[in-house]
Amino acid sequence: MRVDLNNVITQIETANQRWEQISPSLSPPENLQNLGVSVADISRSLSETVGMLQAMKEVDLDGVMWSQYKGSIEANSVALYNFFNAHGNNPAQIVANTNTICAWLLGLRSSLRLLLPVHPESGKLSEDFQRELTGRIAAFENWFARAEELKNAIQQTEASASEILQQIKVQNTSASDISQTIQSALTSIQGFEREAGTAKVNAESAATDATSKTTAVSKLAEDLADSVNRKDALFKEFEDRREEIAGLLENANKVGLAKSFQDKRKELTTTWRLWAGAFGLGILALSLIGWFVLLPLIQDSKTDMVAFASRFLLSSPVIWFTWFAARQYGHVLRISEDYAFKEAAAMAFAGYRNEVAADPDLLKLLQESAIKNFGANPSKLLLKKADASSPVHEAIDKLLEKMKPEELLTALSKLTGSNK
Repeated sequence: MRVDLNNVITQIETANQRWEQISPSLSPPENLQNLGVSVADISRSLSETVGMLQAMKEVDLDGVMWSQYKGSIEANSVALYNFFNAHGNNPAQIVANTNTICAWLLGLRSSLRLLLPVHPESGKLSEDFQRELTGRIAAFENWFARAEELKNAIQQTEASASEILQQIKVQNTSASDISQTIQSALTSIQGFEREAGTAKVNAESAATDATSKTTAVSKLAEDLADSVNRKDALFKEFEDRREEIAGLLENANKVGLAKSFQDKRKELTTTWRLWAGAFGLGILALSLIGWFVLLPLIQDSKTDMVAFASRFLLSSPVIWFTWFAARQYGHVLRISEDYAFKEAAAMAFAGYRNEVAADPDLLKLLQESAIKNFGANPSKLLLKKADASSPVHEAIDKLLEKMKPEELLTALSKLTGSNK
């Protein structure tokens, strides 16, 4: 649905104008009321709020969300408008109410961020930053629209000036022809003083008209030069704004990529800590079993090997659980370190790229390395070799790595024979 925000925008713009008029006289400008907020912070917040409101005029809003935040937006805008109307010329009163002004602005911007749809150019950003950046982009688009209007006005002025110049040239030519005709008439009818006087008056009038037209042309030329200078200044400002937007989008992409790696690393940190705790519990359980169950059987002079073996086998689930927890702890820790490396690489990528931008070969190597690091699947660290299903299987696999199966069978046969 579309909503009418003209009244709210007018109130915030009026409050912003009153603030801009009185803010230079506020002291201290860096830390009002020792709250950690500066005059520049409040100026920027008011400007961004106006930008977000302007952006919301041209989009469809969620009616359910608007019904919930409409009261807050209108109440905060009215509060700001009434306050600056009442105390717009009283710096002491404004400084004393800095915290209240910040609260009103926070209420407005929080509601607008939730209502403002996400701009198509910021699909990978976090939600709050997307909405705030959408407001800024909308403000810049308003600047570009104003620039186009000024450009069209300048072009119309140039066309009008060209037409006037052409007319003046024609009139100058006509005046020159009239002057020549008068001179010829004066030469040919010197005896007719009255007619000669009239012709002289006409000639002087034409000359005066030509002079006035020349003055008008000079004025138009000066206006045209001023318009061209204003146009150049506006285009320069637009280029600066475009570069600022490009920098914001680049930083947003870098932060978004690093943020995804950071979130995954934090999640894995919690996981490996849980497995570390499980491993510690398994070690504690094995220690208690060894101390209270197996050790008394070993210390007994008549050791019952059957009882010892049965108790040992009954404790095998605890042994398996402890072994499994240790393996999972190692796997998750390796993957967590891989994500930490990717996070650091993502944050440093833009800096490296700027440093090697002058060398195409180094830039190509950097890009290939970044693609390889960011696109590598961390699970490949664990797929080099299939996991053993139990500690016994792992022990047998390691023995088979060091000796052939025939040698292992021979060793087991000797061991069995010696036991007999």
